[in-house]
Amino acid sequence: MLKEPAVIKRWEEIGAEGSTMTPAEVTRFIQSEIDKWTPVVKSSGAKPG
Repeated sequence: MLKEPAVIKRWEEIGAEGSTMTPAEVTRFIQSEIDKWTPVVKSSGAKPG
């Protein structure tokens, strides 16, 4: 999918960059985002709605 010309064009339009990751890398990335943002969300007092 990341090689599809329409996808590449749209990502360029919005300033995004594509990359590939192994399943293990995706898992580590997601966990690092959870670890980073959980304290921020908790301290903000945000509630799911």
